Amino acid sequence: LLDARDKARAKDLILEGEIDPEDVEIEADQEKLGWVLNELLANAIKFTPAKGSIKLSSQLRNKLVTVSIADSGIGIPSERINEAFEPFHQLDGSSTRKFGGTGIGLSLAQAIIKAHGSEIDISSNKGHGTIVSFSLKMRQNTSE
Repeated sequence: LLDARDKARAKDLILEGEIDPEDVEIEADQEKLGWVLNELLANAIKFTPAKGSIKLSSQLRNKLVTVSIADSGIGIPSERINEAFEPFHQLDGSSTRKFGGTGIGLSLAQAIIKAHGSEIDISSNKGHGTIVSFSLKMRQNTSE
């Protein structure tokens, strides 16, 4: 996540984290989950204008850990949110689009989270930012 901090700083964005203080282990492939978090943070940074903000948070509820990334970026029209998960598809597909990328990151992130028994949820309003979240099960204590 150091890369995200550097990219946010370079773009003059506020990047903050609010992680539930409990020491909780989740059932997940740490390497793949780390990739997903980096991908989601990279998207938030890419689509948030300078002086904007991005917040990474986690919350523990009912033996689920919900991870959320909220940004003050350009947002996505509600009727186009599902398109964001289509591989090799970008919402601005024009020849003059100003955001780079292949359009594969979010679909791969969704596949990884689905393999963990969850789904990525996107809540957004065009011009008012986006919240991307997913929930994962807590690891069961085998000594009980």
